[in-house]
Amino acid sequence: MAETKNPLFLDRALTFYGEAFDHRSKKAVTRSMTEWAELDEDEQSFAQAHLLFLNIQAQAATQKLLVQVRDLLDEVAEGLTTAIEASLVEPAQEEAEEPEGDDQVEPDLLAQDHAVSGEDEPEEYEIDGEDASEGGS
Repeated sequence: MAETKNPLFLDRALTFYGEAFDHRSKKAVTRSMTEWAELDEDEQSFAQAHLLFLNIQAQAATQKLLVQVRDLLDEVAEGLTTAIEASLVEPAQEEAEEPEGDDQVEPDLLAQDHAVSGEDEPEEYEIDGEDASEGGS
């Protein structure tokens, strides 16, 4: 597994102050406190100002990263909204459209079927010259 690279501000802080502040034992902390107390006021002020500067750089990097994350989340939200809207429109369009097929009767044909009046219908049907109503033989 590859080691993650530290941001520049952290590398600088570790380079300048790692030996003084990054301790693993109580003895090392005590030694650093003694060394810090031996620094004159100007040296201590410079170290504090430099650490504050590195802190500001860290905050700026964090702010930049948060803006990038927010922009990505906005893109995801926009894509999700578009997908949801598209999925809601499709069923509505399908219901509005009439399916094409042989099982559908056109309105004109229905009107013609219902337009036939009793006058146009024959009262009796003849089959091969015989009257069907009499049950001919």
